[in-house]
Amino acid sequence: MPVVRASTFGLEPDYLAKANENILTICQIESATAVENIEEICAVEGLDCVFIGVNDLSGSIGKLEQSDCPEVRALIERAEKAILRSGKIMGTIPSAGASLQQLVDAGYRFIIGPHEVALLRDAARDAVSEFRKISGGAAEMGQVRKY
Repeated sequence: MPVVRASTFGLEPDYLAKANENILTICQIESATAVENIEEICAVEGLDCVFIGVNDLSGSIGKLEQSDCPEVRALIERAEKAILRSGKIMGTIPSAGASLQQLVDAGYRFIIGPHEVALLRDAARDAVSEFRKISGGAAEMGQVRKY
């Protein structure tokens, strides 16, 4: 029995064959040019998942972080239709313009959840907010006494 997860690395019979059978191949659609070529991208043999990188896609047309902009939504919808027609797994990260439920309803099966930086940021923001409530706002502008 292995001591750690990877302690049989290189020793397991048929490791390469098993790895090749179980690998997930994903490509990201992050530009308007990629959307223009979406059918060809989806037709790539061995590709399992096509992931729409909404923020980079919006930036590729000068609309960075404007994922709810009609031009960006049109690109996303074009990509979505092609990916769904191809039968590939469709992935993304939640962004403005589409709730988690809307993504699931649209056919996304690979949706990235919050990452550790966002979770830490949000926890810190919530802690500061709570401290401000408890301290009566004394946490503003260095008003807390130093001892």
